[in-house]
Amino acid sequence: MHEIARTKMCLPGEEVRQTYQKDKLDEIKTKNVRLPWEQVRIATFREKIHKIVRKIPAGQALTYKQVAAFAGKPRAFRAVGNILNQNYDPDIPCHRVVKSDGTLGGYNRGEAQKIKKLRQEAMVLPSQEDGLQNRKKFAKCPVFQSTVSAGFPSPAEDFIEETLDLNEKCIKHPAATFFVRVSGSSMINAGIKNNDLLIVDRSIEPSNNKVVIAVINGDFTVKRVEKINEKVFLMPENKNFKPIEITEDMDCKIWGVVTHVIHSV
Repeated sequence: MHEIARTKMCLPGEEVRQTYQKDKLDEIKTKNVRLPWEQVRIATFREKIHKIVRKIPAGQALTYKQVAAFAGKPRAFRAVGNILNQNYDPDIPCHRVVKSDGTLGGYNRGEAQKIKKLRQEAMVLPSQEDGLQNRKKFAKCPVFQSTVSAGFPSPAEDFIEETLDLNEKCIKHPAATFFVRVSGSSMINAGIKNNDLLIVDRSIEPSNNKVVIAVINGDFTVKRVEKINEKVFLMPENKNFKPIEITEDMDCKIWGVVTHVIHSV
């Protein structure tokens, strides 16, 4: 039997070959026989990254850690950044990969270009001055075991069961979650008041009766989606505002689904 030495891993675009003992390899070459391994290609980590990023749809984003995990190397998120920083293929949307803390991360065409591309895709950016805010971290706070009565008073129990992390409670998909500041009173009967903070999850599929953030002709609004007789409306929760019917000639996108409301009492 011919002893096989090693399989040599080559750079993208090169062929992968099996290295045989020198005397046998010379014999094969003289007969002009192509090795079966000469046409075999093994997907490199770089190719996997490009394939994953290529599939990120417009208006959505993945983090460097998520891309690394999808490629089979969860700890290689820095390598993902280096790979994308060397990419200039316009079909690979590197601008749709951001950092886990919600900030933009790098971009080899410059931060201004990354911001421009994301805004064109109706992607809300961290630290925008339009009331749309980046994800923030909540502190862990103690949680009392006993409930608080909203009716007749009940005996208090001075016992703390555990601490509660509001990130875990309110944010199920960190890479797709943003805070949005409310301006106006069109949703007041849904418990959404002026200056409230909404937690919006872009990974949730919008459905009937969900409260959503919609983009209409470039403007953001919060409304409830309602389907009536095969027509779709963005419904306010205030009788002083009119429903908005979504028509084919309207530039309208459902940007995300509201999951929680935060307001002062």
